[in-house]
Amino acid sequence: MSGIFNSITETANELGNIIEKEITSSVSKGILKIRTAVSKDKNRFIKDGFNLDLSYITNRIIGMQYS
Repeated sequence: MSGIFNSITETANELGNIIEKEITSSVSKGILKIRTAVSKDKNRFIKDGFNLDLSYITNRIIGMQYS
């Protein structure tokens, strides 16, 4: 009986992990869409998993916000 219980527990854990990854991915995509909409015409640096909101402070200084 414990073998069946362990199998059910493992399957439930695997499904939980899959669901968690899908939810995290969906939320991340939604947040990215919101950030893009809010920043409108601002320059954004999007590369290698970074999404930076860039703003000129002076001609030679750029401020950035990590999002």
